Amino acid sequence: VIPVIMVALTSFQCMNRESNLSLASASFLVAKVIDYSFRGVINELIYIPLDFESRFLGKEVIGMLGNRMGKASISLVLAFSSFNLVSLTRLAAASSFSWLALSNRLS
Repeated sequence: VIPVIMVALTSFQCMNRESNLSLASASFLVAKVIDYSFRGVINELIYIPLDFESRFLGKEVIGMLGNRMGKASISLVLAFSSFNLVSLTRLAAASSFSWLALSNRLS
């Protein structure tokens, strides 16, 4: 469900000739609302079947390496590149389509 919503938003934003900040901020708002409401709960449900030590170590490793390193690396890529709003929209659309393809492949 989440990848389909993001694909729809980024596709609409990519097809719009005049990419403006209000459309990008609306997509960002929807992404953050989905992230807060679903991802936090799902992230906790993944660790329930594990024993205490595996749960504690798994959360620490994924939280430290996966989330923080992923956010830091994309921040560096965006900081040192010269993207305008149109190319960032196309990059977001490509990322959303790849996320949808990979999530369908996993399920």
